[in-house]
Formats: sequence, C-alpha cells, structure tokens
Amino acid sequence: MLGGPQTRSGYGSVSLSWNIMNSGRDIAGLRSAKAGVRAASSGLDSQLEDSLSGVLQAYADLYEAEVSASEAGSAAALLKEIYQRAQERYTHGNGTTVAIGQARAAELDAEQSFNKACRAVEDKAAALAETVGIRIPGKQRLMAPQPLPMPLVDAADARELEDIVEQTPEVLAAKEKIAAATAKFQQAKRAFGPSVTFSARKDYLGQSPDSFGAANHHIAPNDYRLNLGFEQPLFPVATEVAAVDRARAEVRKAQAGYDQARLEVDTKLRGALSAQHEAEASLSAARSSLRESQQVLVLTQSLYHAGRTDLDSVQHAQLDRDKAEAEIRTLASRRAFAEWAVARALRPGQFPSLLFAQLHLQVEAQRWRDGSERVVTTLDDGMNGR
Repeated sequence: MLGGPQTRSGYGSVSLSWNIMNSGRDIAGLRSAKAGVRAASSGLDSQLEDSLSGVLQAYADLYEAEVSASEAGSAAALLKEIYQRAQERYTHGNGTTVAIGQARAAELDAEQSFNKACRAVEDKAAALAETVGIRIPGKQRLMAPQPLPMPLVDAADARELEDIVEQTPEVLAAKEKIAAATAKFQQAKRAFGPSVTFSARKDYLGQSPDSFGAANHHIAPNDYRLNLGFEQPLFPVATEVAAVDRARAEVRKAQAGYDQARLEVDTKLRGALSAQHEAEASLSAARSSLRESQQVLVLTQSLYHAGRTDLDSVQHAQLDRDKAEAEIRTLASRRAFAEWAVARALRPGQFPSLLFAQLHLQVEAQRWRDGSERVVTTLDDGMNGR
C-alpha cells in the first residue's frame, strides 16, 4: 500500500513439464530408432561376413598363384634341358634345326608363363595385404604356404532354404529397415494428431522488512499450479503433408530393398551350392587325370630304361604329371573356399564364430584410454609356433 511499511521480498519457482503423448509420435520415433539400431547391427554382421569371405578369397587366390608359379618354374627348367639336348644332338649330327626351333619356342613360352605367374603372385600378395588391412615393406610380401582348411562343421539342411534366407544378416537388416521406415511413416502421420501435456509449478515466497537477504532466507512454499493441456492442429501445413508423402515413399523403397536383398541372398545360396558340387566334380576329374598321367610317366620311364624312347619323352610325361598335380592343388583350394561359402550360406550369422574357432582366433573388445572400444583379434595359445 502506498505509504505503508517497506517490505522486501524473495521469490523462487520450480516447474515440471511432461509431454504425455504427442499423438503417438514419440512412441513411433522410439520404435523407428530401435529398428534402425537393429538394422545397423545386422548390417554390421553382414559386412563382417563379407570382409572375412574377401580375406579367404584373397588367400585362396594367392595360394593358387603360388602353385601356378611353382609349376611354371618347374616346366621352364625341364623345357630348358630339352632345348639344350636338342642343341647337343644337332652338334653331333643327330638333330635338326626344326627340333631346335620347336624346343626353343616351347622354352620361351614357358619362361614367359613363369614371368606372368611371378607377377601374378606379387599382385595377389598385395591384394591380400590390402584385404587384411596391413602394410607390407617393399622388399617383403605375404605367402600362402598351405591351402585353405576345410570347414569342420556339418552344413545345415539345404532343404530349408526359405528359413535360411530369412535368417541371413542381409535380409534381417532389410526387414528392420522396413520396420524403421514404417515407424517413421506413422510418426509423420501423427503430426496431425492431438498433443496432451501436463505441467506442475510450485512457487516460493519470502518477505522481510529488513533486507532482501533475510527475505531470501525465509522463503517458503506459497502457491501450487497444475496444468493439463490438449492441443489439436486444425490446418496441416504443406511441409507436413510433404513429410508424410516422403515417409510413405521411404516405406515403399524399404520394401523394394527387402525383396531385392532376399533375391540376392537366395541367388548366392543356390550359387554356393552349385559351386560346391562343381568343385567336387572338378577335383574328382583332376584326380583321375593325375592317375593317368602318373601311369603314362611310369610307362615312359620303363620304355626309356629299355632303350625304346628318349629322355625328352620322359620329361614331357613329367611335365604332364606336374601340371596335373598343380591342377589338383588348385582345385582343392577352390573346393575348400566353396565349402566355406556353403557354410556361410547355410549357417547365417554363425560364419565369423565358426571361422575364428577353427583358426583358433579370439575376438574381444578392449577398452582404450580414450574410452572407446576396439575389436582385437589374437591367436590362441595352441597356435603359437605354428
């Protein structure tokens, strides 16, 4: 009151506002976020399987290139000996220039094939290092002394292809993308729905004729306010309508991506089974060819010891035998890779653990000083020194 005693006041307020439900938009957004996390997790599993398959393929390519280079080097050495003997025979009057030219041409072709094989080994070694993600010094390279091991697991029943396709990480990721797109579509549609909010407020007041400090120290609850709000937009704007159309298009795109992913996985699965059968048949035929080449070599050696043929025929038979052996080693490597491809196709989601377990690798997440977690692969104690 004008002319009354002077009073100093202290005031405080605490408020709480809670959006109970924004027409389900928050729930739809939460569902979309969870589906997006699951899709990312499945996509990560698929990427890991692709990376491991790429490493196996690069290693198999390097091993096959080394087998081819070894066979080409042996062939070049034998053909060089044949060429030298053709020159000696011509010197002693027992040969012809035609024989020398043919032997020289064969020796040059073998040298050229050997050089190409050596270059292929360098290229495949560099490709393996790139696939693994390591840096090799210029004077060093990776080697593949052994072929790929055969998977020590029983393949699943190939008759259950439908269920297997649905459980692959690629298809699971596509499914979760559909769920995320559908939730976002519902979130966009519910932008036109009502919003219900609740708020609570508590005021504090203190008074003193002496000072503001005394008033602040004697502050006490004074008033309570509760508010329940209901809001409904009447006229949606054009941007919200466009957001709904865009979300609907994303749903159709996600469904098309799911169909495409399912077709691709089914094609890869059937292709892996077909490649497995082809690799087994090719390896069986190569083994039969090796037995025949070995028999021809033994027979030729017998004829040579009996004086009925020359050393050139023996070495040509040896070349055929060595070529058949190299072919078997190459086809065995391809068969092993085909078996791993089938194991991946028929056991979706288990391929990394199966591979790491057979190679005695341990994969674990380690926390670093910066707080981040990184995946580290270490060799088991049972593999030390091998």
